[in-house]
Amino acid sequence: MMILLAILAHKGFAAFSLGVSFVRGGVSAQAYRRLLLFFACTTPFGLLLGTIASSALSGTTALWFEAVFDSLAAGTFIYVATMDLMHDVFEEVSIRARKYVAAVVGFGLMSLLAIWA
Repeated sequence: MMILLAILAHKGFAAFSLGVSFVRGGVSAQAYRRLLLFFACTTPFGLLLGTIASSALSGTTALWFEAVFDSLAAGTFIYVATMDLMHDVFEEVSIRARKYVAAVVGFGLMSLLAIWA
């Protein structure tokens, strides 16, 4: 249940961000639908691949496989958040202090979720 909630939360925010990027980028309706369909299919496809891999692997190999892919996922999130998103968000000076507080609270809540899960 926890994994389902985590996937839904991440996918929901990612879909919102993607939609905003499409609108800002002036993506055509046809391209929008095609890209959104691809985006929607990536999670079920990834879950299927992960399920197949976890059932095919066992023991130390399975642990290494999980550790490598967890590290890649975490590294990707950290890179995108710090190098891409945060830079754009903090360029606007008017409410920068509120944005810092929101970022720290967000990081804190995600850390608590990681400890709790």
